[in-house]
Amino acid sequence: MFRKLIFSLLLLMFSLIFMFSIIMLDIYGYQDLVVITVPDDVQSINKAIAMVLDGGTVRVKRGVYVEAIYINKSITLLGEGNPVILMPLLVAYTQNVTIKGLGFIIDPPGVEPAITILNASKLTLENLDIRQTFILLVNSTIVSVRNCSFTGNPGPSISIRGKTSGNIIVEWSQFNQTMALIARQAVGIIFRYNTVNATESSIKLLSECQNATIYLNNFLNGEVEDYGLNNKWYSETLRLGNYWFGISSLKDMDGDGVMDESRRISGTAMSEDKYPLAKPFTEYLKSRNQLINTTKYMMLAIILAVAIITTVIL
Repeated sequence: MFRKLIFSLLLLMFSLIFMFSIIMLDIYGYQDLVVITVPDDVQSINKAIAMVLDGGTVRVKRGVYVEAIYINKSITLLGEGNPVILMPLLVAYTQNVTIKGLGFIIDPPGVEPAITILNASKLTLENLDIRQTFILLVNSTIVSVRNCSFTGNPGPSISIRGKTSGNIIVEWSQFNQTMALIARQAVGIIFRYNTVNATESSIKLLSECQNATIYLNNFLNGEVEDYGLNNKWYSETLRLGNYWFGISSLKDMDGDGVMDESRRISGTAMSEDKYPLAKPFTEYLKSRNQLINTTKYMMLAIILAVAIITTVIL
């Protein structure tokens, strides 16, 4: 009987110690693995990525980092204070990755991509400063490129290859280099709210590229080419296309904000912008926001009036 009591007490003690260890790991160790800061916690971005748990965040503070980076898990790579990376980053065979607030400079220009997305899905690339290099997407889906800046690359800013399809969205970005986008075998690209100042071809959609939608962009320079299938250079829902700077042949005689003639797109696809804009796209977003606000206030006024009338009648 006494031995059983001793054994039970020892078992209880070890159980309490184990539970306490788990609780302390949750409070201290687990949190350390959810958010890891470079260089405060570790010096290497790759080491931080290896240590952080799936769904965690690697914070990269201001500085210059010379290491090729590999991501193969679901994480957020977050730059703070505009850190700059001088070597390529590869995201492969994973999903749910966010890369935000980083700068990339690759030398010599145009040789290697800053970021390669390979056989991956559900990625967000946001607030990136890409210089002398580009982003490469291969066999990937559901990728958003947002609020990025591209400068100084002798080739395209974004290159899409392989069977990349579904929700490839490029928006609110600035392109100041040879080409903004080239796409091969891509399906369902959405390119909107961008400003493109290219020295050669702004956008090139090759023969196996299909069902792209390109609208509400400012094309300040460079030709566009379409050799694909069923690509639209306008939004039929909004009845708005793109702003084409410097095309004097297009006129807006009725003043409705849309040019009176469509804009022909170069290439074998025989595409056209049915609703070329008379002004930069931001002007149309403002007018639509004003209309939405006006409609909202009118609806509130109607609801208030109905409530008052109902109260008086009752």
